[in-house]
Amino acid sequence: MDPVSMRLEYFRLGTSYYVSGRFAHYANEVPVAGNLFHHAVEMLLKGCLVKAGVTEKERRALSHDLGQSWLTFRNHVPDPQLDAFSDTIVALDAFEDLRYPEVAAREHAKSGKKGGVLIGVGPGPHAPAIRADGKKVALYSADTDKIDALVIALFKAGSCNPRAFLPLGQIGENFLALHNAHAEPWGLRTLAQLPGG
Repeated sequence: MDPVSMRLEYFRLGTSYYVSGRFAHYANEVPVAGNLFHHAVEMLLKGCLVKAGVTEKERRALSHDLGQSWLTFRNHVPDPQLDAFSDTIVALDAFEDLRYPEVAAREHAKSGKKGGVLIGVGPGPHAPAIRADGKKVALYSADTDKIDALVIALFKAGSCNPRAFLPLGQIGENFLALHNAHAEPWGLRTLAQLPGG
């Protein structure tokens, strides 16, 4: 496949994961939402890396490591405005491990029998949780507002127009626009609630 088609395919897959992550978020399917957002950003970053000339072998060597993918991307795209998303990358990278139930079980066991894992996906920063006995609770957190902004920044860096990846069908577009301050680049208006809701 030629590089332009490959880049567009990464962005198509990234869009699918992203919209699915937004739906999972509103369906309260956490940590699945965080894992889907992780995969969305991974695909978009790798699409940007195709544009930068990074080979398939080099992209595959990055595996699912968002931290390494981000560093590689930043080496090719040193735009200082992208620094604002480094914390979002770190937060999303943690969700890759949560696809395995053993990870959450280990975190739970580390903090005692009262529970030790807090998973938050939604708008705004999520404060670290501390139990009544003073023990910290493992926090897996993803800020959807920052993810929405990151996705648009990656489309820009990858020279892709988000509108080219629509239509998604009415339900998909509704969940893409719901509480999304970055709906306009998709050619959508931000929705305060779902139609009929």
